[in-house]
Amino acid sequence: GGGGVIDAVAAQVDDLPRRIESVEFDIFDRSREEEWASAMEGFRSRVSEIESSAGSSIERAFRRLRSSEGAFELVENFRTLRSRPALHRRIDERFRDILDQYDRELGQIERMFREGRDGPPIGPGYRPTSGAVAWALDLYHRAKRPILRFQGSRDGMLSSGPGLAVKRRYLNFARSVDEYKGGHFREWEAKVNSTVAEGLRRPI
Repeated sequence: GGGGVIDAVAAQVDDLPRRIESVEFDIFDRSREEEWASAMEGFRSRVSEIESSAGSSIERAFRRLRSSEGAFELVENFRTLRSRPALHRRIDERFRDILDQYDRELGQIERMFREGRDGPPIGPGYRPTSGAVAWALDLYHRAKRPILRFQGSRDGMLSSGPGLAVKRRYLNFARSVDEYKGGHFREWEAKVNSTVAEGLRRPI
């Protein structure tokens, strides 16, 4: 899983200082300059290997993920590593992919809402009105949860470009759900008022 990939990369990154600390000579001794140059060359080579390996690991882990929320969590966890700018850039590039995936997920949720709003599945124990509202709220929370994660991003994922477009689409969907809930409440209220009025007209 993503956690295992992160742990493996973190272990390699954390091991890098040991390659310098474990040299068996005085690094300030000018007579050992060639040995120091060789050690540094080995260090830089290892850094490049880790960057390449970590980048490939990110790609593989990303392809296995099935949701934008899971992908976002993976990227955020990778960003906590003490890594070089090249690797961070590779990680940051994935934010656009996450937004694209969320946009597809939101499209699926919107389609479910459109197709089911006139005859929503009612869960056991629910009356028609409360069941319809519960169904709509479930879809709403499925759309909202990733957005809340994205809003907490240090890079302002939703503040410009594709992020703004995704945020607008989500807000439009949220308004549709709110209107749907309001419509069902008004319909329920009208039925209750009608029932009460009819009861009051009956002779005691």
